[in-house]
Amino acid sequence: MKKQKIYLIISILLAAGFFSAACRGSEEVPPAYRPDDSHAEYIRALDGLNLSNTAMGEEWIRLGTPSENPMPLTLLPEREIRYFDPGVPDSAFYLIEGVRGQQISISVEAPEETGYFLDLFGMPGDYIPNSGEQENWAELDFNQLASGSSEAGSTQAEILTGAAEIQFEPRSSRFYLIRIQPRLLEGGSFTVTFQSSASLSWPVENTGVGDVISVFGDGRDGGRRVHHGIDIIAPRGRPLLTPAEVEVLRVGERDLGGKSVSLRDENRGLLYYYAHLDSYADISSGDTLARGAEIGGNGNTGNALGGPYHLHFGIYDRSWRRPLDPWYFLISPVDQLPELPAPDDYPDFQPGDQVAFSESIELFFQPAGRSALPPSPARRDYEGRRLTEQQKPVQTVPWEGSYTAGPLFVSTLNERHHPGVRFTALRSNAMGFRFPDGKIGWLPLDSLDGRVSSSVAALPEDRSGS
Repeated sequence: MKKQKIYLIISILLAAGFFSAACRGSEEVPPAYRPDDSHAEYIRALDGLNLSNTAMGEEWIRLGTPSENPMPLTLLPEREIRYFDPGVPDSAFYLIEGVRGQQISISVEAPEETGYFLDLFGMPGDYIPNSGEQENWAELDFNQLASGSSEAGSTQAEILTGAAEIQFEPRSSRFYLIRIQPRLLEGGSFTVTFQSSASLSWPVENTGVGDVISVFGDGRDGGRRVHHGIDIIAPRGRPLLTPAEVEVLRVGERDLGGKSVSLRDENRGLLYYYAHLDSYADISSGDTLARGAEIGGNGNTGNALGGPYHLHFGIYDRSWRRPLDPWYFLISPVDQLPELPAPDDYPDFQPGDQVAFSESIELFFQPAGRSALPPSPARRDYEGRRLTEQQKPVQTVPWEGSYTAGPLFVSTLNERHHPGVRFTALRSNAMGFRFPDGKIGWLPLDSLDGRVSSSVAALPEDRSGS
């Protein structure tokens, strides 16, 4: 009865517009996803109702605080079904890597009757998983960069219902933390999807990554200079296309580049350089061109004369003195989203059911994962220095390779039944089980073999709100 009264009070205040949001700008995300204060306003409302100092209120606040919830790395793309028990405070955090040049998409499908928060935080620029920061997680600075946006909208300020998303393009390669948290006494099954894709369009018509004949960092002139772009082979005259909406800066001849075109992408703060053209389209300095507009035909002018017809394509960060590897701007992950298991692929219970184990089972803090983003073949940076593996995006996360240790994150179940243990999450390769303390342990799907007892999985209980 007490929970129902709390729910009624909060609902009335929400309907009255008690919770408000304030937007703050950020260059990391489009305006639609600018961060708001809805989560903080909700906490202030709980405080005003003297609920923030109750056991339930304190636990909800703790579970929504980034510094209180250390997370391992989730590699993209990934899809997860996550069940939030409306009877207890809950949240879900995900640590992902944002690679500059990629567009990151985080989408959530939630029950229409459930209000929730979706927020993106930037990790410190020097944060590196597997390097010991997990032990000092509480001391890290988490900068809120974005909040979820829903086309359907919500009558309750910026508190989300139904489907919502965040999309952004990292301005530098670093790690990000995502928070999803239903309001008190609300929950149900959520589907969370993480994807990335190339932020720019491919610059040569009817070609692809298999037509790249030279990459960023390759030596030139016997090692006296470094290649500041990629070369894409194509027949003479093949149309060359803009990678985004751009302004034409210069159309003309250069000593090395021959017939060339320089473009500016004001939205991203980038400059683009096309060299060795055979001909120009009808463009002039100062023109604004849409994504995919033709700027000329492929050729081999300049110092490429006599060689194969190809485009030299370069990207620069606001200044022609700061070249960037174009690879991650142009290459999308090679794999589709992982398929979630069909109901026949796991025991006869659903996310949200209480479960029991027939024997001791070791659970992992994080499922194994593999990135679908092909690493750049570049071996050197723009100054010719050899790149290390630490300077490239993370490719794999093994089951046993999480950067945590001890019983806090790896649990062994010794009793036949553990009250409060729920099947709470499902990925393509693992099931997640939530314990009363809020920690989640993961079990590989291929290791089940009847070790989860379906006969006591769906215990009689009130599942309202699911």
